[in-house]
Amino acid sequence: MDYEQVRTQFDNLAEVYSEVTSNQHAFFDSNTRYLQEYKVAVAKQLVQDPTTVLDYGCGIGLLQEFLEGYYPKASIYAADISQDSLSHLRRRFPQTKVLDCEAALQQCFDLIVVSCVLHHVPLDDRESLVSRLVKALNPGGNLLIFEHNPLNPVTQHMVNTCPIDEDAILLRRSECKRLINLCDDAEVKKSGYTLFFPGMLKALRPFEKWMRWLPAGGQYFILAGKK
Repeated sequence: MDYEQVRTQFDNLAEVYSEVTSNQHAFFDSNTRYLQEYKVAVAKQLVQDPTTVLDYGCGIGLLQEFLEGYYPKASIYAADISQDSLSHLRRRFPQTKVLDCEAALQQCFDLIVVSCVLHHVPLDDRESLVSRLVKALNPGGNLLIFEHNPLNPVTQHMVNTCPIDEDAILLRRSECKRLINLCDDAEVKKSGYTLFFPGMLKALRPFEKWMRWLPAGGQYFILAGKK
């Protein structure tokens, strides 16, 4: 699938994106907002006080509410290839600074969050995109990538049955690290697995921070720093 097909797919899904994802994730946790907030909470643990934050591949803006809450002093930016998705985001979060993807990559940020985006990017374009994301960081800035863990069978089922992910080609954490290590000006600082316990076991979630070495979580994160 090329970028034009991806753009058309997400334009067509923009109005129902939230409903589709909520239905898909409900079996893991009926509070589907948890799946978005946990990512921003991880970001806050790893990167305390960035001045500028870019949500790259933001979709309809599921992270925006939490980015604003966890980083109240930061300027929040959002970028996506789907203009219909960005229109939806603008209506809900008029204070967010919205950019198209090319314009975003021409600027520099302290923190760029890329949440479950790379698996939609054509294989031949992933190295170039990661390199450009690193170049769009201020010196000492951070790139935080979240991706589905293909080693988790529940994740595989969710991806295989979700219309949003019909084009998805998942990548392992080792592959994501490799893409970062190909950038001369970047280094992997931290990584780990997340989303181990569904809603019925949410009392155990505080223990997840000690389980990040275990490749059984539903997703993983990689924090890369610009040298």
